[in-house]
This record gives sequence, C-alpha cells and structure tokens, in this order.
Amino acid sequence: MKERLWIFGNGSNGRVARFLFELHYGDIYSIEGFVVESDFLDMNESSNNTIISKEDYLEYHAANSKVFIAVGYKAMNTVRQRIFNELKAKGASFVNYISPYATVLTDKIGVNNFILEDNTIQPFVEIGDNNVLWSGNHIGHDTIIGHHNTITSHCVISGHCIINNNVFIGVNATIYNDVVVGDFNLIGGGACVS
Repeated sequence: MKERLWIFGNGSNGRVARFLFELHYGDIYSIEGFVVESDFLDMNESSNNTIISKEDYLEYHAANSKVFIAVGYKAMNTVRQRIFNELKAKGASFVNYISPYATVLTDKIGVNNFILEDNTIQPFVEIGDNNVLWSGNHIGHDTIIGHHNTITSHCVISGHCIINNNVFIGVNATIYNDVVVGDFNLIGGGACVS
C-alpha cells in the first residue's frame, strides 16, 4: 500500500515537486494534494487540485500521512524554515525527494530535502534539513551543508566547505576548498568565493 503524501505549497516549486514525486516515486507515494497557508486558500478556488489549509492538514492528515514542503527561497528561505519548524513541532513526518539521476555518495542527509537531477554529492558530505539543491550541482567531499539553504543550478562547492543556514547560492557560483559560508549569505550567480 502506498504512503499518503501532501505537498506543502502549490506554486512553481510545488508543481515541480508533485510532478517529480509522481514520476519517480509513484509506486511509493500517493499524492493527496497541496497544503497552503490559510491566506492562500481563496486564491486557489478555481484549481482542479485538492488544496487544504495548514490547519486542516495538521488536524486531519498529519498523523497518517507524510508531507514535503516545496516552498521557494523567499526571504532567504525563512518562509520555508518557519513552515518546516512549525510542522516539525506538531509532529509532521517529512520525506526527501532525491532524483534517481543524482549521484549521491553519502547517507548523511536530513529530511525535507529537494535534490534534483545531475547533482553530484561526493563521499562524506553531510546535508541537514529543508534544503533545495536544484539541477547540476557538484558538492565536494567532506562538505557540510546546514539547514534551510537554496543551491540553485550548476554550482560548484569544493571539498571541506561549510555552508551554514539560510544561504542562497546563485547559478554557476563556485566556492573554493575550505570556505565557510555564514548564515544568511547570498552568493550571486557566477561568483567565485575563495
């Protein structure tokens, strides 16, 4: 029997997450619909998808289903962080999406991570909770990625780096070996950080 899964957020990230879960994990999860904050319910009345409020999810569904938060990087990922922390405190059970087309050579990965295709994650990497690694990144060996980060596409993070929390790394950025990136840093697209 398939596990029931709700996608939190029905914007572009939510639609991509639903598509990918159905494509690659459709034999494991039954997608029940989307969860949104109450303020966004009225904006979705014409949708053909099942959309419920966060409160309804917590009251009626959290005990017997999983959730994946597919909210973007707004406000340095703090919106996604707030939702994650609130649902976690209420006992929600999270899942990861890890593309079967990613090369993942570590098992030290937290929960609610969105790891898309063509990511290379080398040995001894540690990844915390609630991160987005969009397509085509290289995460070098012995690197630690904290919580609530967004790493866009085609970024290179070399070995022995530490990416703390609430970091945004833009497209094609390169971070050299042994660099520590502190909390709430935005690294622009194409940047080289040494």
